Amino acid sequence: MNALLLVASLLLGFQPASCLTVALSSSSSTNQPTTSAIDAVKVVWFRNHALRVRDNDALYDAVKDSLGALSGPTGVDTNHSNDNKAVVVPVYLWSSSSSTDETSDDSPVDVITGGTASDVFLANALNSLNQTLFGRLSVGLLIENVQPELCADELATICKNSGAFEIYYMESYDQEFETALREELTLRGIVPRSFRGGHSLMDYSRDKEFPPWKEIISEHPFRSPLIPFVDYLLRRLEQTPPASPKPEPKGLKETVETPNHRMVTKPISVDDLLDTVGCTKTRTDWGSSVARAWPATEIDAMHVLQSFLDSLPPSSKREVVGEEDQSAAKRTHLASRLSPYLARGLLSPRQVYHALASSSVDCAKKDLASFVRRICWRDYTYAVASLFPDVTLGHPIREGYYLDENDRDDETHNSNKNDKQILFELWKNGATGFPLIDAGMRQLTKEGWMPQKVRLAASTCLVEGLGISWEEGMQHFVEYLVDYDAAINSNMWMNAGCVGFDPYYVGTDYKRRPYWDKDGDYVRQWCPELKDLPDSCEIAEAQRGIGTFNVDCLYEPWSAPENVLTTAGVILGKTYPKRCCDERNERKRFFEKIRQIRAQWPSSKTDERGRDMVRLGRDSKSESIGMFTPRAFIVGKSRK
Repeated sequence: MNALLLVASLLLGFQPASCLTVALSSSSSTNQPTTSAIDAVKVVWFRNHALRVRDNDALYDAVKDSLGALSGPTGVDTNHSNDNKAVVVPVYLWSSSSSTDETSDDSPVDVITGGTASDVFLANALNSLNQTLFGRLSVGLLIENVQPELCADELATICKNSGAFEIYYMESYDQEFETALREELTLRGIVPRSFRGGHSLMDYSRDKEFPPWKEIISEHPFRSPLIPFVDYLLRRLEQTPPASPKPEPKGLKETVETPNHRMVTKPISVDDLLDTVGCTKTRTDWGSSVARAWPATEIDAMHVLQSFLDSLPPSSKREVVGEEDQSAAKRTHLASRLSPYLARGLLSPRQVYHALASSSVDCAKKDLASFVRRICWRDYTYAVASLFPDVTLGHPIREGYYLDENDRDDETHNSNKNDKQILFELWKNGATGFPLIDAGMRQLTKEGWMPQKVRLAASTCLVEGLGISWEEGMQHFVEYLVDYDAAINSNMWMNAGCVGFDPYYVGTDYKRRPYWDKDGDYVRQWCPELKDLPDSCEIAEAQRGIGTFNVDCLYEPWSAPENVLTTAGVILGKTYPKRCCDERNERKRFFEKIRQIRAQWPSSKTDERGRDMVRLGRDSKSESIGMFTPRAFIVGKSRK
């Protein structure tokens, strides 16, 4: 209980962490006007990555400035006259990630599919935020593709309707968008009060030379950027103590204004969002299972964090006793399940970092340190997105790999295309015959989520094992991930396709049992038709006729003896799918195609060791550096 209270106090912003450090210079407001505010009406624009009232710099300063406009520099007196009231107008602009030609002017999502899994979580998070704001959140529809001009037009309308001339908001990692938005707002006579750092531990937009990528990459013997970046970030975080998470603003209830639906051009109620999102045109309510799996409030996010800390194995000073401790120890490698809350900003990275720093949970320091590194992985993807802004649009970082165009020279292209579509459907439906992949894809369909390690396995299977483009997998995850984040999703899939900043060293061996599922609980949960298979059995060595060897019946049912399958009630091809392909041959073709492509490159595209020369940015003047390239890509070398 004491541990839970400690985490709660940190998340609510009551006390600073004492051991870990965070560089949060990005939390300061940008583009501050030189003249003092004289209008007490402030508009706060809530955005997808900061749907919270705690540790929200934009909301905190809006309330403070609104009160300060009436009570003077101290800005804390809420006993002002009703005739001269401080007012904060909270707004949100909805633009679905699934907007298509089937999205009508009156619908927030595709009317046929009901939107995406992240739309479901978003709608529920907005419902929670609206309740926290006493039912005073105004939601407006933006059906068209969101552009700075469109957002500025709508925000200017809101300011006109509310009598405000300032917009307070948290910036995203897309600085091209943010810069254009500030310019468009200024042109319309609106003062942009924007704040950075709400989605990451550090601000990667302030300087094109930060972080120093060439220096970071050169630290790694294979020129792989992820690990040295995390080490670099941790060193930076140790240099400057973090600012404490900000609490809920004082005077929030007194200042938040009751919404006027004419505040926005196309208003929609939160109740209408909840009724529409996650429901198909034929009224199939697929979103309910996603919503049940992910309660979307700031308090729920706090409990998820504490549950993860409680699940960490105890330190060596305390033995694991009892079924509860043993069960908790098994869960730790699957994931924290914090990703949806971080993606939509119900928790900030700063809150998580401080909670980890001051946790009193009895667990090994290495486990906490490991999770801190995972939080830093998120920053890595945002740093990469700042270096390559179009990566979120699916533009590969590594140029010259055109596998689809190469396939079109094959006379059997149309036949292969049909076969690939069948394989793709099997992969999406969790029917590949590879238990780990099927378990993950079934969980994705039902909950909108799967552990990170399973995502890596699923992406490896699709690209290398099935020979399907990484773009196809990336788009499927856009629709099905409840924690969808454009930077993180595109980064993972490009790396799976070996066209990202840091391609996989070796593809995850999805046919082998991973260490974190040594008891097989994960596969048995999501592939219940295999639950009665034994973990392993001995069979005779067929080639030599002497000795025996073990077969992992659960993870490799195709290798299990027929009598073992029969006893467990498993009939491959009937109760559980047969393997959809011989993935080994497809992997050979995949790497051979890439070697053929690279063999045609001019020498300037590789360094002296055969590694890809990667430009550190989209600017033609950006420096190029030889970076890690999978061994199987380099002509004359094979991947084992």
